[in-house]
Amino acid sequence: MDRRIDLAIGIAVFLAGLGVLFVAHGIRPTGPVVDAIGPRAFPYMIGIFFLIGGSWTVLGRLRSWKSETGNFVESEGEPDEPDVPASALQSFAVIVASILYVLAMPRLGYPIATPLFVIAALKAMRMQSWLAIIVIALVYTAATYIIFAHYLRVDLPLGPLRDLFHSLGLSR
Repeated sequence: MDRRIDLAIGIAVFLAGLGVLFVAHGIRPTGPVVDAIGPRAFPYMIGIFFLIGGSWTVLGRLRSWKSETGNFVESEGEPDEPDVPASALQSFAVIVASILYVLAMPRLGYPIATPLFVIAALKAMRMQSWLAIIVIALVYTAATYIIFAHYLRVDLPLGPLRDLFHSLGLSR
């Protein structure tokens, strides 16, 4: 394994942590109730976690370069299962699908963007049965919508289905 890749990933995670902290700093409390923890606490924790993880990776790879020569090190972990090989392409496909999901959410809304994301993620993970993929996507979307929108009272974006959901009493 090329340790330069680990170094680059460590730097990217560290920079992502800085980005999360920067965005979290802009979050302002809203509403009449002042929460002791506040809405910035979780993003701050995630940002700090990224900073620590990225720093740990970078420092570990830089230290190992002093003790070992060359850019390649022995691979860590277990080998892939013969019938289910892991792939960097699979991982990046899910990451790209996740980014597109976040970007599409405001325009398409939760009820449209979520099943599309679940379908893309399951196909990226090489699930074969289209029937199973569609059923899983629809059940997941419906269940999470009910949990978040109705029980937890989270205002999820509805996109072009907003008027329909309001008329059917499915949203506030």
